Amino acid sequence: MNRPNATAGFTLVELLLIGAVLAALLGGGGAALVRQQRQSSSEQLRDTAEQRHARQLLQQEIALAERLSATAADLPPACAGLGNPLVLHGPAGAWRIAYALQSQGPEAGWRGPAQLLRCGPPHGDAGPLSGAPPLRTVLLDRLAAEGGFRFEIGASGVALTLQPHSSSGALPASTINARLASAASAAADRFPGCSGLCEETDTTNHWRPSGGEIAGDASKRDIVHFPYDRASYTLSEPCDRSLCTVSGVPGAVIVNGDLLVFSDQELPLR
Repeated sequence: MNRPNATAGFTLVELLLIGAVLAALLGGGGAALVRQQRQSSSEQLRDTAEQRHARQLLQQEIALAERLSATAADLPPACAGLGNPLVLHGPAGAWRIAYALQSQGPEAGWRGPAQLLRCGPPHGDAGPLSGAPPLRTVLLDRLAAEGGFRFEIGASGVALTLQPHSSSGALPASTINARLASAASAAADRFPGCSGLCEETDTTNHWRPSGGEIAGDASKRDIVHFPYDRASYTLSEPCDRSLCTVSGVPGAVIVNGDLLVFSDQELPLR
C-alpha cells in the first residue's frame, strides 16, 4: 500500500524560533533608528542655539559700533589674513571687531566646511572690552563655503545672511538686519513723548506702545517703535502678524502688526 506524501512545513518550534530571530533583528534596528533620530534632533538643537547666539552677538555689537567697513586694511593687526571681513569700529576708535568666514576653525571640535569667526576684544557685560587684546573665536560652524556669511552695508546699518551647509539638514538661511548706534538712537527718538498712533499715512501707521492694545490696519503696514533694545522685552510664543504680546516697559498687545522696531534691531512679523 502506498502512503500519500506528507505536506512539507514548519513545526511549531521552528516558527517560534524564526519569530524570536525576527523580533531581535527588528528590535535592534528600531533602537538604532531611535538613537539616530535623537542624535539628529540634538544636533539641530545645537545648531539653532548657536545661530541664535551668533545673531544676538552680531546685533548687540553692531548696535554699539560707530561705523562699519569691509576692507582688509581696517582689520586689527591680530586679525590679519581674514578674507572679506565685516569690520565694526567702536566709538572714537575704542575697539575694532572683525567678522569673517573661514574654511577651518582653530579647534578640532568645530565642523566644516566653513565657520563664522569673530576676531576682537572679549565681550563684557557692557560690550566689547576696550584695550583688551583681540581673540579669534568661532561662533558658528557648518556654514556653506560659498556665501556662508554675506553682508550688505547700508547708511544706517547692515543686512547679513548666514547660510548653513547642506550637511546641517533643513536649517534655513538666517537673515539679520542690524543697525548702528546712531541710527538706533534716531529711531528711538523719532516720536518722543508720543504714545499710541503717532503718525499715519496712506500706506503706513507708526505706533509707540503705551501698555495697552495696538490694533493695526490690515490694509496698511503697521510699525511699532519701542524705546529700548530687544533684550529689554519678552515676546510671546508665537509672536506673529495676527497677534504678538510684548512684555516690558512699555509693553503692548499687537494685533495685525507688521514690524517691531527696537533701539538696536528690527523684527518683521510674519
